[in-house]
Amino acid sequence: MVDQYSDQSYEHRRDWVESRLLELAGVFAIDVCAYAVIGNHLHVVLCIDKEQVLAWTNMEVLVQWHKLFKGTLLTQSLVKGIFLISMN
Repeated sequence: MVDQYSDQSYEHRRDWVESRLLELAGVFAIDVCAYAVIGNHLHVVLCIDKEQVLAWTNMEVLVQWHKLFKGTLLTQSLVKGIFLISMN
């Protein structure tokens, strides 16, 4: 499909969108029930695994978050088991 305004095809993004959606679902305890990647938008039906999320400790939440994001110096230290103490 070619975009009528830019005259460019963005079909290569479909695989990326699908991969990213499934990656995010795995990190955040979300089941993807159904999805459709259309040319210019996305339809998604999700189900949050509430029991799994409620069972996570604060540390497990940080570990999951760090699978996608660098985090802050504080959260990195907590995950590594290094606790920074300010002497101010």
